[in-house]
Amino acid sequence: MKKSTLLTIIALALSFVSAKADVVINNTNFPSMGLSAWLCEHFNKHIGDTLTDEELATVKEINTKDMSYFGNTAGLEYFTELERLIVFSYRLN
Repeated sequence: MKKSTLLTIIALALSFVSAKADVVINNTNFPSMGLSAWLCEHFNKHIGDTLTDEELATVKEINTKDMSYFGNTAGLEYFTELERLIVFSYRLN
């Protein structure tokens, strides 16, 4: 219950943050290897490619069940229209 509440709070807080510019897919902006890999697959991009504000705004839900690893929430702040974050059994940093 506590994890669920925390994740809800994180998702709500992220919904109030807006990206200011395009974002490069790299380990600085997205330190979670699983999230970086998901972004590359979802947007048909590669590490080092840039995601536009418009592309980032299309992400409404992120489900870590589809990721091999998700251990860091850094980078989620770029998803200005994120409505739902679903995290499964990962230890977050």
